Amino acid sequence: MKNNPKKIEIIKTAIKCIAQHGIESTSAETIAKKMGIAQSGIFYYFPSQDELFNSLDGFIAQTNHAVVTKYLAAAGATSAWEKLTGHLNGNLLWAKKNPDQVCALLIAMAKTSRNRSARERVNKLFRVGEERIAALLTEGIQNKEFAYREDVTELACFVHKSLSGILIGAYYSRHWREMAFFQGVLQSHLAELLKAKPLPRPRKPSPVDRHIIF
Repeated sequence: MKNNPKKIEIIKTAIKCIAQHGIESTSAETIAKKMGIAQSGIFYYFPSQDELFNSLDGFIAQTNHAVVTKYLAAAGATSAWEKLTGHLNGNLLWAKKNPDQVCALLIAMAKTSRNRSARERVNKLFRVGEERIAALLTEGIQNKEFAYREDVTELACFVHKSLSGILIGAYYSRHWREMAFFQGVLQSHLAELLKAKPLPRPRKPSPVDRHIIF
């Protein structure tokens, strides 16, 4: 999604308003008022309120991908196991840095039961996440890094749902230390399940890890 700075500012403000007031109480008028501009300034970039709200999921996905990619690069991940655990930790970092986006995504998930287009967007978002995890699992198996012979797609779905549950729980509790703990539990179980070699060993947090474990 390539947007100019003004469109991105509008989307970010919309996410903040939704996190603060809920989607039912957020409108173009609410967003414009918070930005200190006329409503016409919103509709110039987004012809309708629905089009604006429909753009939020894509922006959140883009931000998430950027944070995770940057985390992996900073961590110097090379093996499939390092990339997989880096992917999980990168998502943890994204949630910590962008709680309003987590909230907006939760609201979008809640709307899926009564809104077909919202359901399709959220399902697509989750499908992309599962596919990334499945690709890393497949890479590890092909490189003989993981001794796993079951359904990779099914495991990727399980890992993604577990990750989502950890992020959602942490958002509501705001206990980021707790989130790091459960993330570690997930990774330990995953290592045993994959028979990943070498298994993760306790170590001091790296400079990258210190961004999320505090």
